[in-house]
Amino acid sequence: MKTILKSKKRNQIIFIIIIGTAIIFLGLGIEIGKILNKNKLITEYQELLDHYFPPLAEVYTIKGKIIAVKENMIVVEAPNPGKRIILDKEEKLVRYNIKIDENTKITRTEVDVNPKKTKITDLSLNDLQKGDTVSIRSKENIIGKTEFTASLIDLVIFPK
Repeated sequence: MKTILKSKKRNQIIFIIIIGTAIIFLGLGIEIGKILNKNKLITEYQELLDHYFPPLAEVYTIKGKIIAVKENMIVVEAPNPGKRIILDKEEKLVRYNIKIDENTKITRTEVDVNPKKTKITDLSLNDLQKGDTVSIRSKENIIGKTEFTASLIDLVIFPK
């Protein structure tokens, strides 16, 4: 009798473990399906958006954050400038090597609510720091490039 009870109890425990494992795998399957479906939807809608709002063919300006200041160069991370509409919020930033030559103008624009009080001052490369957000212009089309020479680098400061 005791062995029958032990056998029943053991079978019940095994059954509970199997059901618990099945529930866990079912939950994981549902979550993985959601992730894959989300990525599929983003890809499909991005293709439609790119068809009706095609990526830009020419871009001369980017805005990004300085991640390194080197001799005659800054390294900036910025979004892809050719995309008009981006669905994926986790889009990877592009790393740009911005060359600075004798013709590159570097400025600081302190924006004021009153446009007449906005101040623009000249800076040098030494005034730029890691973490600064800058707007960078080039005389060349920068689509598909990760290295170009800047004609203007503007450190824009907005009022708080």
